[in-house]
Amino acid sequence: MKLFDHIFNKISRKSLLIIAFGLVSMPSLIAQSKSELSIHVKGQFSKLDFEVLQEDSEMDNGYGVGINYAFYLDERWSIITGAEYQAFSTNVFLDNISGSSEATDQEGENFEFRYTASGYQEDQNVSFISIPLKLQYETTGPIGLYVAGGIKIGFDVQSSSESKTRDLITSAYYPQYNTELSDPLFMGFGEFERYKSDSEFDLKTNYILNLETGVKLEVNDMQNLYLGLFIDYGMNNLKEDGSGSEIFMYDTENPTDFKNESVLYASQNTNPIVEEFNSIAFGLKLRYGLRL
Repeated sequence: MKLFDHIFNKISRKSLLIIAFGLVSMPSLIAQSKSELSIHVKGQFSKLDFEVLQEDSEMDNGYGVGINYAFYLDERWSIITGAEYQAFSTNVFLDNISGSSEATDQEGENFEFRYTASGYQEDQNVSFISIPLKLQYETTGPIGLYVAGGIKIGFDVQSSSESKTRDLITSAYYPQYNTELSDPLFMGFGEFERYKSDSEFDLKTNYILNLETGVKLEVNDMQNLYLGLFIDYGMNNLKEDGSGSEIFMYDTENPTDFKNESVLYASQNTNPIVEEFNSIAFGLKLRYGLRL
C-alpha cells in the first residue's frame, strides 16, 4: 500500500507540475495562435494601361470587396490571405480611325469593306477574383499604423468593352468592277450616326504587386478598423496571344449590325494596334477585423 501511495504521489506531483506549466504558458500560446478574420471594401481609380495609335488609356472608377484571414506570428507581424473581387474600368478616345477587310455580301459577291469612325470612344470593364498572399506589420496600441505588401493572383471573371462613335461611315469596294458603293444604308453602306456596339475578350492570369499602408483603430480587444491607401500594379502583360480582326467588320447576315473588336485585340493590316497592356489601380481601403 505504501508503495502504491508513493507512486500515486509522484504521478500527482508530476501532473500538478504539468498543469501549472500549462497554465503559465497558456497566455503566450494563445497570443502566438491569435488570428483575425476581416472584410473590406475599397474605392479606386483604375485602368488597363496601354497605348493605341499614340493615345493613352484613361483611368476610370472601380471598386473591390473581399474577405481576409490573418495569422499572427507575434503581436506585430502577420501573414494575410483570402479572396477579393475587384472591378477595373478604363476608356480610350480616338479622333479618327479607319480600316478595311475582305467581306462577302448577301448575293455572294466578294468586296472590300471600308470604314472610317470619328469620335470613337471605347470603355473596357474587367473584373478579377484575386487570391492575396501578404505580410503585414502593425504597431500596438489603441491607434496605430500598419504597412502591408505582397502579391495577388487574379483570375479573369468577365472582360468586355462598349464602344460608340460620333459618326461611322462605311462603303464597299468591288475590285472586280472597280466600283465603290456608299449606299444603300440597309446593306450596311453609308453614314451611321452615334453607332454603338460591344464585344467580349479574354485575359491572362493577372500577377499583381500590392502595397498598402494606413491607420489601425482598436475598437476593443476583439475588433479593429483599418483605413488606408493601396496600390495594385499588374506585373505582366494580360493580352492573350494572337491578334483579332479590324475594329469593325461586315456581317453578311446582319449588314447594319457590324461586328466589333475591342482595340485591345484589334488589328490594322494584320498588325495589332495594341501590343501589350497591364492593370493599375490605387485608392482607399476600409477593413473591419474580428480577432479569433
